[in-house]
Order: sequence, then C-alpha cells, then structure tokens
Amino acid sequence: MIQQDIKVWDIFVRVFHWSLVVAFAVAYLSEDDLLMLHVYAGYAVAGLVFLRLLWGFVGTRHARFSDFVYSAEDVKGFLKDTLYLRAKRYIGHNPAGGMMVVLMLIILTLTAASGVAVYAAEEAAGPLAMLAQSLQQYEDILEEAHEIFANVMVLLIVVPMLVEQVRLLIQRFPEWIEWYSSTALPWLADKAGVELENFDPAQFSDMLKAYWKEISTAAFKVIDLVSQGGMAVAAVLTNLVLIPVVTFYLLRDWDLLVGGIHDLLPRNMEGEISRMAGDVDRVLGAFFRGQLMVMLALGLIYTIGLSVVGIELAVLIGMGAGLLSIVPYLGSIVGVLVAAGAAVYQFHDMYHVLMVLLVFGFGQAAEGMYLTPKLVGNQIGLHPVTVIFAVLAGGQLFGFLGILLALPVAAALNVLVRDMHQKYRTSSLYGSAQGGDG
Repeated sequence: MIQQDIKVWDIFVRVFHWSLVVAFAVAYLSEDDLLMLHVYAGYAVAGLVFLRLLWGFVGTRHARFSDFVYSAEDVKGFLKDTLYLRAKRYIGHNPAGGMMVVLMLIILTLTAASGVAVYAAEEAAGPLAMLAQSLQQYEDILEEAHEIFANVMVLLIVVPMLVEQVRLLIQRFPEWIEWYSSTALPWLADKAGVELENFDPAQFSDMLKAYWKEISTAAFKVIDLVSQGGMAVAAVLTNLVLIPVVTFYLLRDWDLLVGGIHDLLPRNMEGEISRMAGDVDRVLGAFFRGQLMVMLALGLIYTIGLSVVGIELAVLIGMGAGLLSIVPYLGSIVGVLVAAGAAVYQFHDMYHVLMVLLVFGFGQAAEGMYLTPKLVGNQIGLHPVTVIFAVLAGGQLFGFLGILLALPVAAALNVLVRDMHQKYRTSSLYGSAQGGDG
C-alpha cells in the first residue's frame, strides 16, 4: 500500500505560528522595562491576528474556520471520547483544538486592544491617543485587564502543549527503554571496552518497562491510600482550605506586620536596620523577578531551537531546561544530555546532536551576554567565582534546598557585607590606620 503525504498547514500558517510565538514572547518579557520594544511587539501581535482572521475566511482548506469550528456538542463528545481513548483522528484541528484556536484568537485580540488603550492612557500615544484623557480615569482597570489577558494567553499556550508533550512521553517511553537496552547500552559498552557479562537486553527492557508501569500507576495508588484514611482526607481538605485563607490574610495585613516589627526595633538602631532591610528587599526582589524572566526566556529559546531541529519533546525538554536554570549550569547540562539522547534516538546521526549543542550554546551565550545583564543586571553584585562557590557550599551544607537558596542568601549577605565595608571605610579605625601609615 502506497502512503501519500497530505499537506495540512500552508506556508502562511506555519510562518504565522512562529512569528506569533516570537512577537508575543518579546512583548510578554519586555513589558515596562523596554517600552517601545513592548509596544512594537504588541503591534506585531495585533497585525498577525488580523491576518490570521482574514486567512481564516480566504485561506486554504484546513486553515479556514469552516474546517475546524465545531458545535459545543461536538467538542463535548470529542473530549468524552478522548477520555475513553476512542476519539477519532482528524486531518487538521480536532474539535477541541479548533475551540482552542478560536479562544486564543479572541484572547489575543483582547490583549492587544487593552494594551493599545493602556499605551494611550499612560503615554498619550498610539492609535487611541486622541482618547487619552477619557481613558486615563480607567488606567488601572485597563492595565489590570491587559495583564490578566496576557497571563490567560500564556496558560492557553503552555498547558495544552505540556499535556500533549506528557502524552507523547508516556507513549514513547517504552520504545526508548527498548532502544536503550538493545542498542544504546551495548554500543556504549563496546566503545568503553566494558564486557556486559550475563546481560540480557530483553530482560533488562522488561524490567524497566515494569518499573515504568509502576510509576505510571503510582498516582492512583496514592489516591486509593489517601481515600482509605479519613484523617488523611480531612488533613488534605483542611490544608486546601487553610492555605488560601492564610495567604489572603498575610497579603492583606502584610504592611501591619511589617509596621509591628518596625515598632519593636530599638530606637537608636531603627533607621539603620530599616535601611538595610530595604536594601535587601530591593536586591532580592530584583533578583527573583529578573531570574524568572531569564528562566522563561531560556525555556523559550531552547523550545524554539529544539523544535526547529525536530526534537519531538522540544517543549518538555526546552522548558524543563529553562526552569532548571534557576540553579546555575544545571539547566544547560541536563538539557544537553536529554536533548542529545533524544536526537540520537530519533535521527541516529551526529548532525542533529551538533544542532542540539548549537541551540544550547546559543542559549548560554544569550544568557551571559544579554539576558542576565539586562534582566538581572548587577543587582546581586557577586563575582562568577563567588556564585559557583555559593552554589557548591549550599549544596554541600543543605543539599538541593541549599542549591536553590544559595544565590538569594548570598545576595542578601552581600548587601550586609557591602554596608559593613562602607562603615569601616568611614570609621575612625580606618582613618587612624591610614594616618598611621602616613
């Protein structure tokens, strides 16, 4: 039987997808720090959405809305069939995918429109500049709505992609086990000159598959165990209720708590302690915000790069490597190893492994030369050697938690050390020592 390739997405749709990803990512990451870049990226998003809406009526067959917009009953039936693993395959978007496309276009339109309104209210510029005075009274509401729409859009993009990637991981994992035990492991043993005595690839593969089956059903076992204990269920429900309640009151009364602590400080030291606490707060705030932006940017770079290379689990590997970059060098190391292994499994050549290395090399170069200096800046003020030492010391003393907390703790200590150094330089002790030398 001759297989015939069916072209589903035309060149416009493919270019639109990647252009929209880049434009939205730039707009989302830049925000107020790079206002004009944020504005132009937002205009690009609005223009792309307009072109896609137009193409949905005049484009090729599978790009038209008539091909993938279904009724609510069809969507409900497809989701039900999916849960029972009996959903049929569609050429193009399935009913759930079509609904997601329409919803994303609506949210993107609302995001762009609210962004234009905020720009007019704050800067009296843009297409709605003539309405600036009228919009200024709604500035806070418009800005809040713009942020909500943008964050909802991120969820609409990320969640379905991660779900699909996890589904693909579950589907492919037994195949990877078979390939690793029958091909990769014997090849590595041969190149390393190691004899695998009494090694049975089939038995090793069956053992790994059995472990994978146990892992995949562990969640259901946990649910069964929890459901058998009334006290455990009560504890879980209590935590689910208490956590948001306590969080709400902490956020509401935070200023009162800080004021109470402030009132307890010794009066002769109150000003100094408040100033140092403020400095630490500013440094840590800037560090965490900048580091989060760096992680997301790296995840996006890795994801796009690995997708271009052709790695099936590009989103899972790329975003995972980006999130792991909260620990210096961990994200790039883990990402390279996993992505290179996936490339060897899929393509069986070194060309795609080299392309993976180039993707992560570009990501590291972008992080070192632009992302970290621009988004984090010199807020921490730590030398690279100090960063490495802090991470190693944190891991040695407190394990993985110490690795995570090493940099923020080192940044806070650095503020205190700088303050002590400044006091010493202005102290009589330093002045007397200088005088004695003269």
